[in-house]
Amino acid sequence: MIESLQAQLHLIDLILLLVAAEALLVWWVLRRRSPRGRALTVQLTLASGACLLLAVRAALADSTQGLLLSLTAGFAVHLAYMALTLRRDG
Repeated sequence: MIESLQAQLHLIDLILLLVAAEALLVWWVLRRRSPRGRALTVQLTLASGACLLLAVRAALADSTQGLLLSLTAGFAVHLAYMALTLRRDG
C-alpha cells in the first residue's frame, strides 16, 4: 500500500516536471512568434493545471493544508487567465 502511494506521488512529480518543461518550451517558442498575451494565456493555463496536479498530490499525501493552498493558487491563476481573456476579447 505504501509503495503504491509512493509510486503515485512520484508519477505526479514526473508529470509536474513535464508540465514545467512544456512551459519553458512554450515560452521559448512563443516569445517572438506570438503576441505577448497569447504566450501568457498558455502559461496561465499550464500553471492552473500544475496547481491541480499539486492538489491531487496533496490529497494523496493526506495534506489538508497543501490541498487548500494548491486549490487556492489554482483558482487565483484561473481568475487571472479569465481576466486576461476577457480584456483581450472584450
